[in-house]
Amino acid sequence: GSFQIFDTVAITTQGGPINATKVLNWFIYEQAFERFNMGYATAVSVVLFLILISVSIIQMRLMRADESDY
Repeated sequence: GSFQIFDTVAITTQGGPINATKVLNWFIYEQAFERFNMGYATAVSVVLFLILISVSIIQMRLMRADESDY
């Protein structure tokens, strides 16, 4: 979903107008390389990573449980 469209947002709208198309990946990029706020960008990246890993683990466990039913 929105985690895979960084390039589209970066090329077409750069998050505008009025942040209407800003996705989390663009926000991290903007914090790190436009505002030079590396610490904040790193913290947001780590939180995003932990959320994605958690969702992936839950999804894998649910799929594994579903396979054992057959």
